[in-house]
Amino acid sequence: RPLSDRAIERACYQHMERYSQEIEAQLDVTRSLSKPLNEANNRYDSIGYREHTAEEEKQAEKEYERCKAEYDREKAKLNKLYDQQKATRTEAFQYMKNCCADIYRQSCLFLDILKKYILTESKRINQASQSVSRKRQKNNRNISA
Repeated sequence: RPLSDRAIERACYQHMERYSQEIEAQLDVTRSLSKPLNEANNRYDSIGYREHTAEEEKQAEKEYERCKAEYDREKAKLNKLYDQQKATRTEAFQYMKNCCADIYRQSCLFLDILKKYILTESKRINQASQSVSRKRQKNNRNISA
């Protein structure tokens, strides 16, 4: 007996959502890093519009590069999780349709075809043997007459 469609769908949806919590946690980390990155970027951009020393500019650039590297590293982790989630969703949707039921149905149809073919062949063999036996009986009657 094939698996029920509900059981397969439930398992597929559980499989699809297995990265959701990790994505939420990583999204929080990435969002928390976007504010310091924006602030560092604004400081670095605005430094050209006011008097500053070379050391201040170097410090602002360093801070921006550090924040950007940290943000990019966490953003890459988030993108990787999204890619994994997309792959699992594709895989889950692939199995969402109950393949077992289709295989079971096809095997039943195949058995029906085989039964018809076997019955047709056995009828043909019976008819052939009956006609041969009739001819023999006819020949035996002609010989004995």
